[in-house]
Amino acid sequence: MFGFMAAITLGVYLISVLGFKIDGKNQAFVVLSAIVFRFLGSMIFVLIYLQKNSVDGVLFIANFFSIYLLLTIFEIYSLLRILRHQTKK
Repeated sequence: MFGFMAAITLGVYLISVLGFKIDGKNQAFVVLSAIVFRFLGSMIFVLIYLQKNSVDGVLFIANFFSIYLLLTIFEIYSLLRILRHQTKK
């Protein structure tokens, strides 16, 4: 599960960097679409994992999305901190 989170974060990061290089004016759109892409990828992963493995579905979904929520909060906090630092310059 942590490997998947790392892989999807790396993929979203690479797509975001590519989007920033192509068009630097739409940074908010690139960041929001990256968050949506990660959310959809996570939901697909959860569905596939629940179909392939016999686990308690409610407990797995609660655990997975609690980790997802912490990762998303950390990402948004980091982005806001970077943007706040850039606006002060």
